[in-house]
Amino acid sequence: MLFLWQAFIFIIVIGVLVFVHEFGHFIVAKCCGVGVLKFSLGFGKAIYKFTFKETVYQISWIPLGGYVRMVGDMPDPITTNNATDNLVRKSANPKKTAKQLAKEQKAKEVEESEMNDLARAMVKDPSCWFLNQNFSKKFAIVAAGPIFNFILAIILFGFMGAVWGIKEPESSAIVGKVQEGSPAFVAGLQEQDKIITINDRPVNKWEDAVKMIRSTAGAPARLKVERSNALLDFVITPQKKTIKDIFDKPSDFYLIGIEVAMNKKVVPFWKAPEIGVKRTYLITKLTLVGLQKMITGELSTDKLSGPIFIFKRAAEEAKQGLENILGFMAILSVSLAVLNLLPIPVLDGGHLMFFILEKLKGGELPLQFKEGTQMIGFFLLMVLMSYVIFNDIRHRNRDLDKEQQIEWNAE
Repeated sequence: MLFLWQAFIFIIVIGVLVFVHEFGHFIVAKCCGVGVLKFSLGFGKAIYKFTFKETVYQISWIPLGGYVRMVGDMPDPITTNNATDNLVRKSANPKKTAKQLAKEQKAKEVEESEMNDLARAMVKDPSCWFLNQNFSKKFAIVAAGPIFNFILAIILFGFMGAVWGIKEPESSAIVGKVQEGSPAFVAGLQEQDKIITINDRPVNKWEDAVKMIRSTAGAPARLKVERSNALLDFVITPQKKTIKDIFDKPSDFYLIGIEVAMNKKVVPFWKAPEIGVKRTYLITKLTLVGLQKMITGELSTDKLSGPIFIFKRAAEEAKQGLENILGFMAILSVSLAVLNLLPIPVLDGGHLMFFILEKLKGGELPLQFKEGTQMIGFFLLMVLMSYVIFNDIRHRNRDLDKEQQIEWNAE
């Protein structure tokens, strides 16, 4: 039953993200006058499909992606002319084997059998072909997928802020969690205690308390604390601890084992888009910085996660409630958008890179160059996928959100 529950949540989460991404490509292609022959959620054989106007809509067996099949989205392998594909090709590549040609012919027959009269008319109309569109339209169609994933994240983060609220640290120095076994715990500090002074210096905000404690260099600190309208005095000796930031960079600090109190503040619906944009920007920035640090070697690639991790994590978040699963989905949506915008051939970013190069060059790039770089890009993606799956198996019990466990010295 656990596996079925995990599979159900995984399919829902991935299905929503893929649908939004592919819908971005689809709707912008339609707005640009490009014919769309197929809209597929998943790969492989169709479980269910139907036709509306010229487009076949289907759900397929392998729920790890999807695609939008546009008219004229591939150049002819012989002439390299734009706006032709296997549906209108006049000749076959002589270098291909008989088995490859037979497979292509069968795929062509299946695709043609699914087309209605409206679809056939679009195949014959050069104005409906993707590769016949100008730079702006092609760029917009390809970029729409990642952009729609960003929009989904903005909507989800904004909705969460308006319904459940957003966590914000207390502006004043009010103690939240007191870590068990820490100097503050041993001294008797409690949650909701308000720090008034440290070593007779006034504390107006949480940042003041952090700076003062870290600057003690391990010397005892005298804290005056307000608790239930009474003033209490504590003498606490900070301990030197190594703490890693979100990018695994270690730093040494003097700590007493307290955290800032957090409040959850519900925002009005009219302010939700602003919250959504800010949160999406933050996650995007952190994702890009993380990728940059992995490339430079500052951050271990062990942090990379794949489908197995998502499979397990999605179910865990769903158990915690709708807010958690929506937050997880929003973060994944940002990750999917950023990944697809990387300038790697076969990804959306790779196609956008080709369009820009062709615009600068003032003409088409050689077909052999495109095919060669796409093969390299596909190989790199397969290597990356293999690595993240290996990571998932190797670290199958990890939790990326697990708090750092600090061991305190008994005194």
